[in-house]
Amino acid sequence: MHADEAGKVPAGRVLVNNLKLGKLAAQHFASRGFTQCLFCCQSLSDWSAGERRQGFVDSLNQQSISHRTFEHSPGQPKKVSLGDMVPHLMAQLAQQSQPLGVFAENDDLATLVLDACERLGLRVPEQVAVLGCNNDPLVVEFARVRLSSVDPDTAGRAYRASQLLDRLMAGEPVPDNPVLIEPNGIVTRQSTDILAVPDLRVAGALTYIRQHFTDSTLNPDLVSEACGIPARTLARLFKQHLGRSVADEIGRLRRQRAQQLLGADDLSATEVAVQSGFASLLHLRRNFHRHLGTTPRQWRQRKVV
Repeated sequence: MHADEAGKVPAGRVLVNNLKLGKLAAQHFASRGFTQCLFCCQSLSDWSAGERRQGFVDSLNQQSISHRTFEHSPGQPKKVSLGDMVPHLMAQLAQQSQPLGVFAENDDLATLVLDACERLGLRVPEQVAVLGCNNDPLVVEFARVRLSSVDPDTAGRAYRASQLLDRLMAGEPVPDNPVLIEPNGIVTRQSTDILAVPDLRVAGALTYIRQHFTDSTLNPDLVSEACGIPARTLARLFKQHLGRSVADEIGRLRRQRAQQLLGADDLSATEVAVQSGFASLLHLRRNFHRHLGTTPRQWRQRKVV
């Protein structure tokens, strides 16, 4: 029996909430400003692929985001060779507007999307952002570009399945409905760590900033020099496409990282400042006061409560 048929078997079942997986993927791209998306799968006849697409498409429709679907083997079971999909993916990607957000039904297929992008000379994530599913560490960490992926909570599914098995062995009746496991969320890595902008110069600068913002010496001039774009031109492009300055973007990312780190009780405010890219605790405090109207300490206490 194919694993995807588990959703239709009249027996005790512990299943991933595939509709929620698709919804999370859509929200991920929407939050980054993508207006063009693509869902990729081998066959929609596979139960999990069909549900993941449904959740993805329904959420995109609610947000008026344009989307298309690439299905390599319509109506066929998932037994075709993955390798022969790359030319077809290349043909599909070549027809799409950019920037494009691609959600692949699983991590293995997402790596093929990365291969197709490389052969076409498309930059990831600046032109095509790629999101996989299953968060397989042996795949996502060793892909051409470190792969963002939806984490379906595989460990939680195994635990709940063992609990169900214990109950069934104890003589309890088979539940009428499957136990649905909620996904843990999305693990963001390099393949989608970008804001969708049509200007490749801005996209490249954003990528550089995201890779280096924890360096306290980073400033707009260094970004300009590293990207080979005159400072005045880069400033104008950021205002045009993002509505904020290069310095604002650097500060926003540092503040965002600091907010994440403040949730860790084992880090002092000074350590949070250093690891977030602020030159000192004073700079962190000034940033929080200006943009959040509070101090790092007050923000941490508020989150704890």
